[in-house]
Amino acid sequence: MIAAGLGQEWSGFGRTMFVNPMEQAWQQVLTPAADSLNAQWQQAVVSEWNSAFGGRYPFSNSSSDVSLPLLAKYLNADSGRIAQFLQNRLKGVLHKEGNHWVPDSINSQGLAFSPAFLSAINTLSYISDVAFTEGNAGVNFELRPGTADGVMQTDIIIDSQKLTYVNQLPAWKRFTCLRILKRRART
Repeated sequence: MIAAGLGQEWSGFGRTMFVNPMEQAWQQVLTPAADSLNAQWQQAVVSEWNSAFGGRYPFSNSSSDVSLPLLAKYLNADSGRIAQFLQNRLKGVLHKEGNHWVPDSINSQGLAFSPAFLSAINTLSYISDVAFTEGNAGVNFELRPGTADGVMQTDIIIDSQKLTYVNQLPAWKRFTCLRILKRRART
């Protein structure tokens, strides 16, 4: 404002004397702060995430499944490690608008967030909204059996919940899955 208030012929002087030194000083403060936040993110979330989920289905093709309670430790919108980090360490520079985390246009001035980081936390936030709709770790869905020629009875067991269908009028049955299930083909 000061540089702009000096008029056209003095604007270069005002920028050199006022704006440039402020921008340089701000970058001197901001760069170590951003580096520190990145290191904290790596330590508090990324390294432990990789340790807990590396080599487990659905993050890799493995016979070892990720459990929803373990996933909840990271993704729960209220108490998960990711939400806690975002709310405690990035409060003021990052906030939620609807379902998406976005940089605060005023407070994050000069602080650049990686598009990949924003995409990842928004994807994880979406997964959290789907997997923890009722607060607990679980996925709710409904299943309705159908008829098939030559099949008299079908038994489906999902997470200790049984649906028996004997070629009658099909009805929807609600299931709550408390762990991520991997589809395993049986021959």
